[in-house]
Amino acid sequence: MEVAGQECKTVSDSLELVQFRCHKQRLAMTKTELQVALAAATETNKRTAGVFLETLSALAYKEIKKNGESVLPGFGKLVKQKRKARTGINPKTMQKIKIPVKTVVKFRVARPQKTRFWGSRSSPDSAAVRSFR
Repeated sequence: MEVAGQECKTVSDSLELVQFRCHKQRLAMTKTELQVALAAATETNKRTAGVFLETLSALAYKEIKKNGESVLPGFGKLVKQKRKARTGINPKTMQKIKIPVKTVVKFRVARPQKTRFWGSRSSPDSAAVRSFR
């Protein structure tokens, strides 16, 4: 595979060569940047990569509505969770307000990815949890 005139042996090599715009030291990747990186890694065009991302998100959304979770093998899991009702404070008026129950989608990283990023520990907080046991 060749990206920016350089030979790449793996997908991760090609992703390192793709240039991303950086505005004010921003760390998050935009959808367009993700499409460009995916297109470069798979040697397809940006439109095909965009269709792939849209299809993946539609399938995940459909699966979450049906089963409450969507598993992306080797990557992680999207899980539907309910947040409890709680009391908040309006910062402008300093009045207490009631925040209702809300359903949200959370992402849980797969174990192989956790060990890849954080070593043999399961998460950065696992040492703190073990010290209290």
